[in-house]
Amino acid sequence: MIRSLSARLESTPLAVRETRRFVRDILRVWDAEILAGELVTNAVLYAETPIDVNMAWSDGDAPRLRVKVCDEDDTMPQIVEPPRPAGHGGYGLRLLERFSNNWGVERRDTGGKCVWFEVGRTSD
Repeated sequence: MIRSLSARLESTPLAVRETRRFVRDILRVWDAEILAGELVTNAVLYAETPIDVNMAWSDGDAPRLRVKVCDEDDTMPQIVEPPRPAGHGGYGLRLLERFSNNWGVERRDTGGKCVWFEVGRTSD
């Protein structure tokens, strides 16, 4: 069975805190709060459009959570080589590579993009 939750956020710094709370309060057993916050941070800093956050998860033998953060900017994210000095960004997509089971970027038919990641359940 697949279950899902969605939220639409304004493109403000407050959106990062709201996303972390949304993910943390609803799905404590999935280690996804920081990764979701990184994606929303990128959307706030670079897209400056409304942000859609969707979480969908499956039960079963190999439970998975998929978090998708969408915005209306067509610019695709790129991994910064090398990352900027400490405190100046460039680590969000590296965190996705390191701590998610899978991640990617999709263009939206209506314009913009969605960056998503999947993680497995960390505890029951």
